[in-house]
Amino acid sequence: MGVSFAVIAEQLRIPEPELERKALKTFLEAELRSVDERIMALIARYGVGQARGLEELISQRSVEEHPAWEDLIEWEGLEARREKLLELLLALIREGVS
Repeated sequence: MGVSFAVIAEQLRIPEPELERKALKTFLEAELRSVDERIMALIARYGVGQARGLEELISQRSVEEHPAWEDLIEWEGLEARREKLLELLLALIREGVS
């Protein structure tokens, strides 16, 4: 017998939809922590709080273009992913998932 939401819900005697919602919330929270950790590493590396600040450092030639451009691209993607994760997490919380 494989492990699935149905099996776990049955074993723990909780409704499967509740388990699924809690699992989604836990997943989104873990992804958010991961994104935040990576963003914090970039903040520490460049001493600016947002990707836009790194872009300014690059344009002022205050940092080496390489790997700063690659980090900027990553940072912008992380910021976009963070916004999406927060949006999804807030939607779950509004639905009453605790």
